[in-house]
Amino acid sequence: MQRHPDAKKLAITDPEPKKFLDMFIDKMQTELLAFTEDRQSLYELDENGVMTNPSGGKYKMSPREIAMTGIEYFRGCLAYNQPITRSGLSMFIGCGGTTGLNRYKGFEYFREVIEVLTGFVEMYNETALHTRQNPIGAIFVLKNMGWSDNMDLNIKGIPNLSVEERLAAKDRIKNFSE
Repeated sequence: MQRHPDAKKLAITDPEPKKFLDMFIDKMQTELLAFTEDRQSLYELDENGVMTNPSGGKYKMSPREIAMTGIEYFRGCLAYNQPITRSGLSMFIGCGGTTGLNRYKGFEYFREVIEVLTGFVEMYNETALHTRQNPIGAIFVLKNMGWSDNMDLNIKGIPNLSVEERLAAKDRIKNFSE
């Protein structure tokens, strides 16, 4: 794994959060192994034992292999003080980019495994908000994952009033301010 030149700035390097993340990865690995073991009988395998999809194509990896490869990526990032990213996860698994990861998420057998792995990336960035001196990068990543720091207030008149009732209310407001 090649080291990013600004890895110390981007990664969580404080030993306490890293211990927690290691502990969390161990728990996630145990749960993913159990989950994929329970579901393995549902997968359709060809004569060579390779998983096939409903259209007859072949998957590159099984859900279990994707889960274990994702865990390996997380452990490697923590060991080498590299930031954990969604695109890095996708590239490490072999999906190309995040689009490939989203494509796998569209398949029923992979959905939950991909959601757990990408959820860990989100949790890592949440942790970074509280442990980094400058959390701007983590904020940017979380915004790209659907988070928002804006409060949207959408107030549009009073519902269920007829035109006549609205005009009467406008007149009362106008007369009140005069």
